[in-house]
Amino acid sequence: IDNTKLKTIASNIEKAMEKHEITTPDVILIVPMELRQVTSIVMARVIPNIRVIAREEIAAEYTTEIIDRV
Repeated sequence: IDNTKLKTIASNIEKAMEKHEITTPDVILIVPMELRQVTSIVMARVIPNIRVIAREEIAAEYTTEIIDRV
């Protein structure tokens, strides 16, 4: 991911956080399994303490609330 795209993605996440009045510890990015590790490493550089999990890691009986998409 080039630096411009990364900054755009981070900016979109931060805008969504402001819009919904949430802080970093409350944010979890849900990504495809094959992107989880690299997304976690890259996003940690831009937005510290952000959590990244794969869709496949969410138990079927666990309820998720998606508040925004970036």
